[in-house]
Amino acid sequence: MGYYMDKIPQELDKYIIAISKDVGFPEEEVFMERIAQCWLEKKEIFENEMNKFNLTECKRLSINDPRGALVLTCTGSLVHIGPLRERKRNVIYSSLGFRVVRKEALQNTESYLINDIEIQKAIVFKIGPVKKTSPVYKLAVCDSSMDLAAQENLLNQLSKKVEDLMFEKNRVFMQ
Repeated sequence: MGYYMDKIPQELDKYIIAISKDVGFPEEEVFMERIAQCWLEKKEIFENEMNKFNLTECKRLSINDPRGALVLTCTGSLVHIGPLRERKRNVIYSSLGFRVVRKEALQNTESYLINDIEIQKAIVFKIGPVKKTSPVYKLAVCDSSMDLAAQENLLNQLSKKVEDLMFEKNRVFMQ
């Protein structure tokens, strides 16, 4: 493999190949390298913004944990998981992938998780904007000292910022 593909965790290889097909690229090393480079840059965007907004990266968020979170999936989608309120969460699913045209985010303000959110596992909803996501790659949670409204506000700002930066990265990538 090439320089960037070697930096991609092996469990993401199949997603890079799928993305290549989705954007119409042949399964050749030069194209896989471009996709891997862009994917790594988008991961870096997520990590940098997560740190700027003082979220903490973790491997698991219990279904009963009241904190809100932002998730980056293996396919590059963003999932805004609002703080727990009466067993429900505001969830916004943004299917970013490598799109250059914004697809409207899917939202359900009364989402209900079936399981804990864990790295390398899909988020599954009993009620939600989608039935299930692709596996979680990065999970960043709000500080537990923040009240619920402050967490929701922070997640709204953060998810908007990350989404904007990733769409710009997609636009440059697809030129």
